[in-house]
Amino acid sequence: MSKLPSKIASISSVTIQNLVEQRVRESRHLDYKGKYHLSSRNPRIEDERSELRKDAAAFANADGGHIIVGVEEEELAGKRTGYPAQARGISDAEDARRAIAGALAAGIDPPIRFEIASVPGFADGDCIVIHIPPSQRRPHRVENTRRIPVRRGEENTEMDMDQIREMILLSDGLWTRAEQWLDARVAALTKQRLVGVPVLRGAGLSPTITIHIGSREALERGRTDKLIDDAVRHAGDWIPPGGANPTHTFDGYLLPNGTYEESTAYVLALRSGWVEFAASLNLQRSFDDRMLGQQAIEKLVIDRVCATFSSFHRIDFTPPFMVAVTLLNTSGVGLYNAPRRIDRSELALERVAFDELPRAVEGDHEGGKQVRQSVARALRPAFDQLSHAAGLNGSGSFDATGKWNDR
Repeated sequence: MSKLPSKIASISSVTIQNLVEQRVRESRHLDYKGKYHLSSRNPRIEDERSELRKDAAAFANADGGHIIVGVEEEELAGKRTGYPAQARGISDAEDARRAIAGALAAGIDPPIRFEIASVPGFADGDCIVIHIPPSQRRPHRVENTRRIPVRRGEENTEMDMDQIREMILLSDGLWTRAEQWLDARVAALTKQRLVGVPVLRGAGLSPTITIHIGSREALERGRTDKLIDDAVRHAGDWIPPGGANPTHTFDGYLLPNGTYEESTAYVLALRSGWVEFAASLNLQRSFDDRMLGQQAIEKLVIDRVCATFSSFHRIDFTPPFMVAVTLLNTSGVGLYNAPRRIDRSELALERVAFDELPRAVEGDHEGGKQVRQSVARALRPAFDQLSHAAGLNGSGSFDATGKWNDR
């Protein structure tokens, strides 16, 4: 239980009391603090802020973790043991929460992502839980000390130059590996050399679209069964319209809307942690012209990204997320109101990185609209690039304020 759930809203007083009762020791993912003394009356407030930032940056530079404020550690011969003694909370929890949030919002370069929440139900007041996810922008340093801390076991240690160089190379390498994997996968799809996926109706003749969505798990670890488990349990959320006959394959879990011999769309949850969506695009013929509706394409992409992000949210996949959209067999195809035809058979649109999961994924129906707008704004460079291929200035689906026309 040393690694708490990343959904901070699911951490309750019972969760924290269980840590104490089960004597769950501090670890690579967990740290206890009786209190951070961040009152403006404290003459050592800058030292306290630096300590807080060091703790948070250390988690961001490692695998992420939680700091629970309001839990005292046991001491033995004047030394802290890492075991929780009692959870009493703190009396000025709301002021402390604001002070902690303010301290973490500055003083760490580059800035880290974090969540913070008050958990009521303790003798002296609320406990404060801080969740710091692993960062794709690491290494992070504490500005006024210029140190780069990292969590090792239950301690924070300072990284040496070799470790810093290795971390930078690893972060850069994530994207390089992702680009290489995507290039190889799309090339195989283009040449119809992939086994284990359905033949799309009109393959090789009609335009098709492929969408690949990957998470940090896909980029770093290269294998995970959590994605497949979610696709099996929530097949109705995954499968394309008209879908039928989901099945396990060597590569993952396939959800087509037809048969192996012919489908118009499929979703494949890959064991590598990637999601692959492919579909035939309906050509709208007008006066014998082969035309595509750009907004229909944009809606298809946004729907699929939002559905996949909902899955990532359920299984606690972590940023960064990469979205890659490729259109195939597009030579000679037009977009409505565009001045010219697309002059190439493959359009690999700009790949988009998401630094965080859009928060409205957790919301209600209105929240769903918010997340669609957030996803649309992030994908706009790719949508604009599709418009440019047909001679337009950019996507016509966005208004002057940048809002996508969600019709």
